[in-house]
Amino acid sequence: MRPLRWKRGYLTAIAWVDEGNEVVVRILADLAGKLREKEHCQDMEDFYGVLVHRVQEWLARKAPICSEQSFDGELERLLATHLPLPALDTAACRSCGICDLTQERLMQWLARRERGLCHHGSAELGES
Repeated sequence: MRPLRWKRGYLTAIAWVDEGNEVVVRILADLAGKLREKEHCQDMEDFYGVLVHRVQEWLARKAPICSEQSFDGELERLLATHLPLPALDTAACRSCGICDLTQERLMQWLARRERGLCHHGSAELGES
C-alpha cells in the first residue's frame, strides 16, 4: 500500500483550504505508518484504500470551493457506513485500534473544517 502524499497539484490557491487539505493527507500518511507497524485485519486495509482513493480523487478534482461541504458529507457517510469494520469482535480482528484512530482523527478534521467553512463565510466561498 502506497501512502497518499501531498502534491503541489492539489493546491487551490486558497490558503485555509490548502492547509486543511494538507492536514488530511498527513492524517492518512500517519495512518499508513500505523498500518505498517501493527498487525491489522484485511477490512482495515481495504477501508484505508477506499479512503485514500476518495481523498485523492477529491484533491485532484479541484472542485469549486463551495462543494467542500459535499465532500465532508461524503467522508462522514464513508465513516458511518464502514465503521465499525465487519471484522470487529471476530477472529479476524487484531485489536489494533487503527479503525478507532481513523474515525477519531478524521472526525476531528471534519469538525475543524466545519468551523473553518463557517468562519470564512458564504461570501468567500462563493468567490471561488
